[in-house]
Amino acid sequence: MINLEDYPKFKRDLEKKVISVVPLVIIDSESSDPIFVSTQKGLFDEDMFFEEYDLDVSSIVESLDLRSRRFHINNMRFSLSNYVNNAGYKFSDYVYDRGLLNKYVEIYYKTPSCTNLSDCLLIYKGLIRKFEHSYSKVDIELEDLTEGSFKKKLPVANIKSAVYALDDRHINQKIPMVYGSVDK
Repeated sequence: MINLEDYPKFKRDLEKKVISVVPLVIIDSESSDPIFVSTQKGLFDEDMFFEEYDLDVSSIVESLDLRSRRFHINNMRFSLSNYVNNAGYKFSDYVYDRGLLNKYVEIYYKTPSCTNLSDCLLIYKGLIRKFEHSYSKVDIELEDLTEGSFKKKLPVANIKSAVYALDDRHINQKIPMVYGSVDK
């Protein structure tokens, strides 16, 4: 659940009668040279220049099946135009040159009074899992980070010192985990 109290400028803009919300997509967000894409071209937060690639962001749906006790990984898609920019590159060239598969993507919503990225509402963070393109269009599919949070390799603890080990061969061995009933 998103707490809008953490985003006072965004919350104030939502209370107005006319609302203008712009999506901001930051591709390869954890690198030193991310790619900034939006539906409006221009400089934002003094150092981020967002290109306008005719961005189309799909809706975000979260679901949890309580009956079967399964969670569903949230996949999201966005599409871009694959035109040649001022530097002579198509967007599909960036994917190849920079190896963008499995890179982080952050999607924010910006309202008119947001002046920096911390004012904007972070609505999605995920990894690029699939990439398709044609001459004129690029489709990118993202997968959220829930699988990485829930997936754990067990057992996690090991015997660190001889104080806890029965003998020296058990040092640095994994502590076994037992499920169910055991006779002895």
